[in-house]
Amino acid sequence: MSVIQRSIQVNWQLRVFFTENVFAPANPVLKDALADTAPRKVLVVLEDSLALAQPNLSLQIGNYFAAQADNLQLLAPPIRIEGGERAKNSDEFVAEIHSQIDHHHIDRHSYLIAVGGSMSPVLPPRPHTAAYATSAFRRQLCRRRIQVSV
Repeated sequence: MSVIQRSIQVNWQLRVFFTENVFAPANPVLKDALADTAPRKVLVVLEDSLALAQPNLSLQIGNYFAAQADNLQLLAPPIRIEGGERAKNSDEFVAEIHSQIDHHHIDRHSYLIAVGGSMSPVLPPRPHTAAYATSAFRRQLCRRRIQVSV
């Protein structure tokens, strides 16, 4: 049996942006990071405990995308998903996110933005359910994922 063996190299570009008030309509950082060549479809998943702690956050997200409508199309109001231990120990939430990705036709030219408050100064960061769901789903459709910690 003959074998052909070659080494291949894959390069990935990693960009990390730092900003405050990411969903302020005048803040261009998120728009500039997402809409690199063409208008992009966006689906936002919001950790429920963060939404409860910051009741205006969903409205701020909606206002941000309304102000950026030429470049970014928010497909639905933010999808609220429970965080914490229950989310980490159940596939229910991942299945819900997969269902929403399918329903809204999120493809490799689209973005799923996971907005979570799981970055605690006391506890180590935990994987966000939406980030996990996107990782599991991206082999099929999604090519881009954004995680925002507020």
